[in-house]
Amino acid sequence: MLELYENTCNVTHNLNRNYVNLRLSMAIKDGGSENCVGVITIKADDNVVYTSPELGKTTEPITISDIPLSNCSLLKIEYSNNGGWSNRCLIFDASVYN
Repeated sequence: MLELYENTCNVTHNLNRNYVNLRLSMAIKDGGSENCVGVITIKADDNVVYTSPELGKTTEPITISDIPLSNCSLLKIEYSNNGGWSNRCLIFDASVYN
């Protein structure tokens, strides 16, 4: 599981050009602020391959499959929100596959 917070944060993984797709689930951690929202952006070698809808405290968990990675070298997951530390986004059940 990955926990992302602050106004803007990211994590980068080197996939060594070994994978074609990504599957993951995302949700806002309990305790977030009612009026804060955030967005996940996924990049494969700096090309945006997925942008989530706005995620807030009341958003049900989202699972996305078949996000195209096209054998990228670097996978970057970014989280931007207007709530700072109060709205933490959880990424879970993530896997890369062919």
